Amino acid sequence: MLLIRRAEVYQPGGPGKILDVRCRAGHILDIAAQLDPLPGEAVLNADGNALLPGLHDHHIHLMSLAAAAGSISCGPPNVRNLDQLVDVLRGVPGSGWIRGVGYHESVAGLPTAQQLDDMVADRPLRIQHRSGKLWLLNSAAMDRLGIYQQTSLPGLMMADGQPTGHLFRLDAWLAARLQRTDPPDVATVSAMLASFGVTGITDATPGNDAQTLQQLAALIDRGALLQRVRLMGGDKLADGMPAADARIVAGERKIMLDEWALPDFDGLVNTIA
Repeated sequence: MLLIRRAEVYQPGGPGKILDVRCRAGHILDIAAQLDPLPGEAVLNADGNALLPGLHDHHIHLMSLAAAAGSISCGPPNVRNLDQLVDVLRGVPGSGWIRGVGYHESVAGLPTAQQLDDMVADRPLRIQHRSGKLWLLNSAAMDRLGIYQQTSLPGLMMADGQPTGHLFRLDAWLAARLQRTDPPDVATVSAMLASFGVTGITDATPGNDAQTLQQLAALIDRGALLQRVRLMGGDKLADGMPAADARIVAGERKIMLDEWALPDFDGLVNTIA
């Protein structure tokens, strides 16, 4: 149970009033000018601030947001030219992977692996374009991922028979190859969202599947993910539904239409039907 004290509660047709509100299991039980705490009841002093329904973010990519929070900004407004990009990348402490995000070609075009080697050669480096569609890798990253043995991989950009270090729409493949042992810090991002009043999210990542759903359900069970979750994703998404857990649901099917690989029209119509 939760007692919210001294909250500004909206009143139809007039200004809000400062009232106490008692809640339990997602329901409002009582509203009054003053309510006494019950035994064992948590008390939150709203200090006169407005009490609102929980907000819902209807388009978010939770894992990407969490990963970005632990990554290096490589594009405007923080980085605007090649010299600034070099300074940022070379200033990253440690000896493992460097993960950059937010890159835009206005900084230094679309550098190849060899050009990235001139910036960082002794550590594997991957930089995500701000569109989310493209990754830029240096030679150390390509070697670590075994890309030189994957030259026929769809989405691996080639030039003169050699990989350029550009990976287009290969997020799922990249994640599988990385075999991450340090998953993104979802708890910190979830707490940040909660601080803004966001109590529910719709994750619109097209690659969400049954495994994603189970992973997020486990985070909710552990208290690391505070929001209710609705997942968009592939056609097998609902196969991972946890039993009777209203905090996470399988939502809409998401179909990505890339100009370079449009699906068969009749097949797309049948899928939608």
